[in-house]
Amino acid sequence: MVSTTRRLKVLVSAYACHPEQGSEPGVGWNWLKEIARHHDVWLLTEAQRFAPATESAIQTDPQLRDAVKVIGVPRERRAERWLKALAYYHTYEKWQRAALARARELHRQVGFDVVHQLNMIGYREPGFLGSLDVPFVWGPIGGFAQMPWRYLHAMGTSGAVSLGLRNVANEMQMRLSQRVRTAMQASDVLIAATSVDRVAIAKLYGRQAPVVHETGTAPDPEPIVRTIAQGEPLRVLWCGRMVPSKAVGVAVRAVARASRTIPIEFHLCGDGPQQPFARALAQQLGIDGLCHFHGQVPRVAVIDRMRSSHVLLFPSLKEATSATVPEALATGLPVLCHDTCGHGDIVTEEVGVGVPVTDPPRSVEAFAEALVSLSREPERLRACSIAAAQGAPRLAWSAKGDAADAWYREAIESRQSRVNRVSAG
Repeated sequence: MVSTTRRLKVLVSAYACHPEQGSEPGVGWNWLKEIARHHDVWLLTEAQRFAPATESAIQTDPQLRDAVKVIGVPRERRAERWLKALAYYHTYEKWQRAALARARELHRQVGFDVVHQLNMIGYREPGFLGSLDVPFVWGPIGGFAQMPWRYLHAMGTSGAVSLGLRNVANEMQMRLSQRVRTAMQASDVLIAATSVDRVAIAKLYGRQAPVVHETGTAPDPEPIVRTIAQGEPLRVLWCGRMVPSKAVGVAVRAVARASRTIPIEFHLCGDGPQQPFARALAQQLGIDGLCHFHGQVPRVAVIDRMRSSHVLLFPSLKEATSATVPEALATGLPVLCHDTCGHGDIVTEEVGVGVPVTDPPRSVEAFAEALVSLSREPERLRACSIAAAQGAPRLAWSAKGDAADAWYREAIESRQSRVNRVSAG
């Protein structure tokens, strides 16, 4: 039995880790902070982009300074200058091999209790740390979700082509990658980022993986209970990078349909290649006067916009768990989303509406009906808002450290049981 009080020596590979960035770097940083509450951490991260800022932030935090050691591993990117995206995974795999070499040196010096492959969370690159003779944790793991084929035609020509090709490549890699299969079998504990990923891991690799979403939030100390007065416009918010998988076109069409029935304002925060498409679609549908495109704005401005909105419309169809959704719920903002990906796991009927993934016309109709319903039923809007804020603590970052602590001790016991079985046999 592993002591539940002893601080373990943990090697964490978080390729992307940055205290002032979102997405994967923010995931790495927030997990690191929470893991360090329980254990002593040696962090492997990219030397050029992430190690300096992470080290600087750690040195200014007394609680982290004595608990975390940052080991920057350089990434050679010369090939990417010429081959761009074609070379990305090649140079990333080389970084993972260099991280393994550094990990072996560290293990000889430190003697780690457990190793954790944290991010990037995509399953395609599992790293090589599972080859160390140390209890091995991998996850949260994402990337198995496919873009629903019926929605491709709503993504514009370039979006349909890129996402269709991605679906084909993803299906092949899920089934054929021997490195992924080897890492799955070498892991003492696996964690899935979403229920879609959990099902895929069980189906393809025969392993059970609990769902723990890779993102979290800090509960808002003063969440706002949303109410709406008769005749007041419903203030709808969309946030994210405007890429095809975020389905911003579905959101614009839903707002257009709802606007035939209720007064509405639509605020869009974010930039990206589909912004011209979204603007043109709004103009085509005659709602460009209702749509306010704010472009890329600082996170603090996004939170302010959440606090002044009535509902978040988030129809994304392919990702793990966007930080946007838990952050919105923490402010008491109800969420309308597709019943898929990580947001499909956390948005219940108490806090919003999950729309089934069928086809674009039915999605548009369902989102529009939900917008009209919340506008006309202020008590329902109020109830969803209260439930969103009350449920926020389960999405808090602080819960991640507790979860990781349990994984590590489970991994140690699992590895010891495996050794005992081999010895007995």
